[in-house]
Amino acid sequence: MKKLSCFVLAAAMSCSMLLAGCGQSASQSSTSQSQNSTSQSASESQADLPTIVRTNISSEPDSLDPWQSAATDTEAIFHNVFEGLFVYNAAGELEPGIAESYEVSEDGLTYTFKLRQNVTFHNGKQLTSADVLYTYENLAGMNGEKAASSKFETVESIEAVDDYTFVIKLSAPSASFLATNIVAILPEGYTDQSTNPVGTGPYKFKECIPGQKVVLELNKDYYEESRKGTIQTAEIYIMTDASSVVNALRSGQYEAQ
Repeated sequence: MKKLSCFVLAAAMSCSMLLAGCGQSASQSSTSQSQNSTSQSASESQADLPTIVRTNISSEPDSLDPWQSAATDTEAIFHNVFEGLFVYNAAGELEPGIAESYEVSEDGLTYTFKLRQNVTFHNGKQLTSADVLYTYENLAGMNGEKAASSKFETVESIEAVDDYTFVIKLSAPSASFLATNIVAILPEGYTDQSTNPVGTGPYKFKECIPGQKVVLELNKDYYEESRKGTIQTAEIYIMTDASSVVNALRSGQYEAQ
């Protein structure tokens, strides 16, 4: 039930850690099954996992758009939906996410990212460097609009060299720059993130009922085996006072199905 534990702790953990931890559990489970069980018993093990897991957060999501959100609870939920060029693994270490590999120039100013070629957004759109360019133009304010994030002030230029190569040049070296690239990559031209969020993560947004709950569902087409989810549906209830949480626990509302 390691995978179950990951989602139940979503409200209390950084979701970059949550997702990496879940992925690690899945990887360990897969290795163990291949060594000690037949394919039939592995299928039976998957069938034993719950299809619905319920947990809670203590505040209303401040925005479903990841570039507009600043709340920790919201981030904890939607790091399951969105991903950046980099993600955090189970050990809290930075590793390539949407990016397959990267190189840094000797002077520390130029970052060249090779993108994975099998990443699909939840709306079915294939991810290419055009989506990354669109994202970083918005983040760094290189599209004539106000920058969506102050973390990219040192970005001097960006370029989509080809469909799966993306280059960022900085105005000054930055030891922390790689870590800023966990920011969500969004599909080019998609404008409904605030009502129907679309990312590339292991879970898809299903619905948000204000004052009640957020529901995510498994992304069966997720590209990275080691980070795939196994829970079919996650229901995250919005409970702003401790008594509501206690009552939910007593009533069995959080029981997995």
